Amino acid sequence: MVSVNGDGAVWEVTDPTVAAPGTRQCGLADTLQGRSDRRLGAWAAISGRPCTQPTITSVGGLALCEIATRHPCRVPDETELIGGTEKRDIVIVTYDLSWPARFVAERQRIVDALGPTARRVDHVGSTSVPGLDAKPIIDIDLSVPDPDNESAYLPALERAGYRLRVRQPGHRMVRTVGLDVHVHICREGSEWERRHLLFRDWLRFDDADRDAYAALKHELAQREWADMNAYADAKGVLISEIMTRAEAWAKQVDWHPASSS
Repeated sequence: MVSVNGDGAVWEVTDPTVAAPGTRQCGLADTLQGRSDRRLGAWAAISGRPCTQPTITSVGGLALCEIATRHPCRVPDETELIGGTEKRDIVIVTYDLSWPARFVAERQRIVDALGPTARRVDHVGSTSVPGLDAKPIIDIDLSVPDPDNESAYLPALERAGYRLRVRQPGHRMVRTVGLDVHVHICREGSEWERRHLLFRDWLRFDDADRDAYAALKHELAQREWADMNAYADAKGVLISEIMTRAEAWAKQVDWHPASSS
C-alpha cells in the first residue's frame, strides 16, 4: 500500500507494483520509505501534474518516491525566493577537472570582498567530489558570524558581483549573474555547515553512495521540472539515506571538519 499524508510526503510503500491514485513511484528499492524532513529538504518532489500510471525503476538499491499531484512545488513558508520560482534545464555532465580551480577563483573573490568576516569558505556539493557527475554549478559554503545580519556581508558580496537569490532564517544564497556559482551563507559552526561538509567527505570516501547519487541525478535530469527546487527536493530521500551512513562513519572514525578548503 501507499500511505500519503496531507502535505504530500510519502511515508511508506510496501508494494512497489501498486501506486495510489495521483501518485507515481520511481527510483530505488523494493520497499520505499520517505520522511518529511524540512532540515534536509527530504520531501518527495511535487511536479504540479497529476499522474495515475506507476513507473518503477531501480538505481543503486536505495529508496526514492516522487509524488505527482495537482499542488505546485512548495518551499518552506519561511523561505523567500528573490525573483520567484524559476524553470531551468537540469543538465548533468561528467566530472570536470577544472571545477576545483573555479572554486579557488571564487573563494579568492569572496575573501577579497569580506576579509575576516568570511570565517570559512568551502567547496561543497557535487562539483567538490572528484569523479561525481554534476550540474556545472560550483556550490560554496560561506560561514559568517551571523547570516541573518545581512549588512555585515551582503553589500560587499553584491559589489563583488553576486546577487541574492534565497533568504531563510540562518541561511542565504547568493549567485553569480551567470548562474554558474551558488554561495550558501551559513553560521560558523552551524549544523548546516557540518552536514554539507560531512556529505561531501562521505561521497569522496564511499564509491557506492557516490555512484548511487550520480545515477539518481541522471534519472531525474530526464524529467521536466517546473522549478529547480523541485529537482532538489526529489533527491532528498536518497540524501537522507546517505546521511545516515555518513553519520555512522563520522562516529566510527571521529570525523570533524577539516580546515576550510
